[in-house]
Amino acid sequence: MKIKSTLATFSVAAAVAMALAPAAPAYSSCSNVIDSAGKNVRDSSKSCVKTSTWHKADWTEACGKPAAPKPKPKPKPIVTEVAPPAAAPPPPPEPVVVPEPAPVEPVVQHMTLDGEALFATNSASLTSTGKAAVDNVVEQLRGFDKVRTITITGHTDSRGSAAYNQKLSERRANAVRDYLISQGVNPALLSAVGMGEEAPVADNNTEEGRQQNRRVDIDVDGSKLVTQ
Repeated sequence: MKIKSTLATFSVAAAVAMALAPAAPAYSSCSNVIDSAGKNVRDSSKSCVKTSTWHKADWTEACGKPAAPKPKPKPKPIVTEVAPPAAAPPPPPEPVVVPEPAPVEPVVQHMTLDGEALFATNSASLTSTGKAAVDNVVEQLRGFDKVRTITITGHTDSRGSAAYNQKLSERRANAVRDYLISQGVNPALLSAVGMGEEAPVADNNTEEGRQQNRRVDIDVDGSKLVTQ
């Protein structure tokens, strides 16, 4: 009974001693003092309480070391688009040189065709010689820059009646006009008249004079290029 009483007394005393003794701090592998909840014990300045075996090499983020600042991301390089070189402007077009128009001068050209060679006696039909003479007139018309009018006038000598001579001169003028049209001359440029025996150029009392009076006059009003 005495032994049991002693053991009981000892057990009570041990329990009281353990209750009164301060709780022993726990230690972590990082040499910081941690509490029973596994958290760092901090002092009044909020700093972690270190053990006597603390060494700087053991200081980690888990032991209260401030996390290292994350490196700032490198700024992306600024890519400046380089504009392609501007294309060279096309050369200016060469100036168009317009030649100055050739100078022209007004011309009234008078041509006389011998009636004796153009027609048979008392006839208004052109002979082959007469057609060749009119063909020569067509060639001379090609030398004009511009033709405004072509006037054909028939004439006779004074033999026969004046009325007959008037009609004969008209028929001969019309015959020359028609042949010119057949050779491509514009009809709008042509006019034909008969003067009969009213406009002699020589004496009708002589054969030579009468021959000169039997004629067809052609007057061309137009212009020709001035030759330098």
